Amino acid sequence: MLGSLIAVPVTLLILVSALIYGPALGALYAMVGSFAAAVTTYGLGYYLGRPAVERLSGGSIGRLSERLARRGILTVVAVRIVPVAPFTVINLFAGASHIRLRDYLIGTLLGMIPGIAAMAVFAEGILALVRDTDLKHFLIAALGLVFIFGLTLLARRLFSRMYG
Repeated sequence: MLGSLIAVPVTLLILVSALIYGPALGALYAMVGSFAAAVTTYGLGYYLGRPAVERLSGGSIGRLSERLARRGILTVVAVRIVPVAPFTVINLFAGASHIRLRDYLIGTLLGMIPGIAAMAVFAEGILALVRDTDLKHFLIAALGLVFIFGLTLLARRLFSRMYG
């Protein structure tokens, strides 16, 4: 959670969690930490309000936030799968926007699960490669990487169709 507040990339935090604690426990810790950070920075964005977040982001968020709020949960899922901006910036923006807290929480949970799972598989493959280099472990790591890239491409296409 603290890493998010100082804008450490959430992907790095998830990967490190999976590498340190293993794929299952690391994924659980990453999910709890990501969710706590998302709620905290959403609250910060809500507290600071639109004018402060507009100054931080350098642009007008009024019309964009209304547009994004129409699809609430789907919007949040999409920006969680396709990192269109840093995690902390998205959270601040969501808090200051028209996106309802309920939609934000559900979308965050649903949108973070695939990426965390993919990073956990990738981390397990990397750890297995370090312990014992063989084709099976290489394929596990490669599968995790392909899954991450596949999710990103699919989500970008979905996001473009929804908002492009």
